[in-house]
Amino acid sequence: MEPAGTLASRLKELRARGWSGVQVTQKQVADTLGTSAPLVSSWENASVVPPEERVRALARFFASPRSLGRGLLTDDLLTPDEERHRRGLIDELIALREKALNDGQAQTPTTTGALGGRFWHFPDSHPVMIAHNTLEPDPDGLVEEVHRPVFLRDDQAAGRPWKLSEPAQPGDEGFPQLEYDVALLARLANPLNLDATLTLCAGIFSRGSYGAVRALTDAKLRGRNEKFLYERDRDADQRASLRPFWMLVHVPVLGRETITPDLNRPFHRVRGSLQVRRPARRRRPPPGPADRNGLTAGPHAHCIRLGVASASVVVRSG
Repeated sequence: MEPAGTLASRLKELRARGWSGVQVTQKQVADTLGTSAPLVSSWENASVVPPEERVRALARFFASPRSLGRGLLTDDLLTPDEERHRRGLIDELIALREKALNDGQAQTPTTTGALGGRFWHFPDSHPVMIAHNTLEPDPDGLVEEVHRPVFLRDDQAAGRPWKLSEPAQPGDEGFPQLEYDVALLARLANPLNLDATLTLCAGIFSRGSYGAVRALTDAKLRGRNEKFLYERDRDADQRASLRPFWMLVHVPVLGRETITPDLNRPFHRVRGSLQVRRPARRRRPPPGPADRNGLTAGPHAHCIRLGVASASVVVRSG
């Protein structure tokens, strides 16, 4: 039997007692997720740790008993209570997954620089250039996933239409109110000078761009978010800066306020290249091409690009 407080035991508990009066089999879970019952069993007996994408799918599955009859429900089909339950399960299950993977915690990096952290500190004395642009999607590659912002809905009205903001002046229509935006936070090698860097902070809306910047500048969460990044970068303590990485994040919006994303909260992390740091078994291969979007930067500067993406953020491979 797996000890309490592990991912395996929690998955088994959700399947056996997650829905009152409903007994769910491993085959039912497997059929809904498009996998096999033996694989689900391996997750529950801790012989295999499921990938993060599977954990998020499991959270969506257990968010609603209707998953048994209709498959994984999209966001617009979940009730507000089910959506809150899904988000809570994401936070809980991914934290348990990371606990299962993490054999040891890295030391907290030493803080340097005027902001009190390492992310926005460049010790090589290269100049820093801040640019603003609209990010154009790369036409090459294969589209894997599309991530879009979520708007507040009026649960009391038929069809659950979007909630609209107050009109700027009489006769105008309001705008749909954001619940959270999607933003890209990335640090890459400057394609014109591999000794410098290119940092991207780009949301679908300006709220997302602002939230991506705030993730590493907000005095209340900056240190916590930096610790998250450096703990997932092997040998970061022996280097001046992070390795190239990318991350899609949810940026919550509350009324007129943009809430700083907490990178330690799994729901705020959509996808990314950073993984829980594990003991090294082989040398990491050198980073691949640093710039797939045709972005340019000053050849002698660390470039920070702030921009608004298109109507969706696309994760591409190919």
